[in-house]
Amino acid sequence: MPTIFGFSSWLSRYRFIEIIFDHLTSLTLGIVAALAAFSMAHYTAKRYQRDEKLASITGLIAYLILTVRYTNNGELAFGQDMLGMGGLFLGFWVGYLVGLSFKHLANSQQQDKSSSGVTWNRALDSLRAIIIVLVVAICFSILLNWLAISVLPVCQYWHILDVMASQ
Repeated sequence: MPTIFGFSSWLSRYRFIEIIFDHLTSLTLGIVAALAAFSMAHYTAKRYQRDEKLASITGLIAYLILTVRYTNNGELAFGQDMLGMGGLFLGFWVGYLVGLSFKHLANSQQQDKSSSGVTWNRALDSLRAIIIVLVVAICFSILLNWLAISVLPVCQYWHILDVMASQ
């Protein structure tokens, strides 16, 4: 591995430091798409004068639901390829669609947001949007997992056979 400054010769624990920085990079860049969904839902709902706090939390949860994958050993795990920079575009779209759903399904928030009674009313005003968004996210997640388990392996198998037949 070529280096500019030759840090590997300077530091005796080069591999240890590399591991630390790799984990730090994964921690910061590994949540970019989820933060994009959070922010896009926040600002879209704010633009249409809906509850931006509930919209942003709903956008984050909906995106995290979409990234859950069923693994080969029967466990659920987050799809790492969808949480990092690879899922950034999808994160923006999920957040935008969540904000639009709050525009159409939630009531306008033009009252004072300071008292606890108003907070409860805000939550009830947005409850229909929250439930519909989360149910749709769960349905899409189930559909994506079903495609990954049943349809896509078959398609990959046929593609391998086509490649072998052409050789």
